Amino acid sequence: MKKLFTQIVKKNGELKDVYVCVDDETARVLEQVDEETRHTYLQEEYKMFMADYRYKRRNQSLEKSVDNGFDVIDEKQDVEEMAIKEADMQRILEAIKTLNDEQQWLVKQVYVYGRKKLEIAAELGIDNSSVRDRFRVIFKKIKKFLKN
Repeated sequence: MKKLFTQIVKKNGELKDVYVCVDDETARVLEQVDEETRHTYLQEEYKMFMADYRYKRRNQSLEKSVDNGFDVIDEKQDVEEMAIKEADMQRILEAIKTLNDEQQWLVKQVYVYGRKKLEIAAELGIDNSSVRDRFRVIFKKIKKFLKN
C-alpha cells in the first residue's frame, strides 16, 4: 500500500492536502498517466472514502457502539433507583461474607448455580427440612447484618 498525495478544493474555496491509500499496482499505473488523470483519480477515491466514512459513522449500530465502550442511558430507568439497588447488592454481598464456609456454599449452590434445595439435601445425605432450617439461620444472620 502506498499513500499518494493530492489537493482538493473545499467548499469555501480553500485547498486542502489529502492522501489516498492505493495498492502497489494502482500506484504504478498512476505514475504512468498524466498529472490531470492522476489528480482526478485521487480526488474521486478520496470522495468515495469520505462518503463511506460518513455512512459508517451515521449508521453504526448501537450494539457496536456499546461494544466499543459507548454507554447509553435508558431514559426510562431511574438512575437513583439503580444506584440504591447496587448499594443494596453490595451490602448483601458483605453480609454473605460474614457467613461460615458451609453457609456460603449453600447460598452459592442455590442462588448462583440455581440448584434445588432438595437436590442439595440428597447430595449431603440429609433431610430437605434440614436444608430449609439452615437457610432460615442464614437469612436471620443476613437480616441481622443488614440492620446494623
